[in-house]
Amino acid sequence: MHAGTSDNDFSYARFDAALGDRFEVTAFGHDGAEHVVFLKLATLTRKPSPPNYEQFAALFVGPQAPDLAQGSYAIQSERFGVSEVFLVPVGRDAEQQMRYEACIVREAVGDGSSPHASDGFANER
Repeated sequence: MHAGTSDNDFSYARFDAALGDRFEVTAFGHDGAEHVVFLKLATLTRKPSPPNYEQFAALFVGPQAPDLAQGSYAIQSERFGVSEVFLVPVGRDAEQQMRYEACIVREAVGDGSSPHASDGFANER
């Protein structure tokens, strides 16, 4: 998290509201040139978490090139706004699109969010 970012910026509800959105990601290539990559927020998967915490994985898909190295990126969409997340490349899907995952674990006390899956198992959307 960076200065000016609240923990609620990383709530499941905020990511869920942006499911299917196209996100703009700015990256710098090996040559130092700036590249804009567009990623789609494809799925959210809840993970079992202790009380008062929520944990989920956000899966983004995008073009094969330019691919993004593991690291922190500012991502933005119209509905989501802007936040910095740590993206990890996790391979290609059946359509040969690159897949990137952001894993979120956060304390969810007093913010009205659903802190964990009621059955203790992952739920996919």
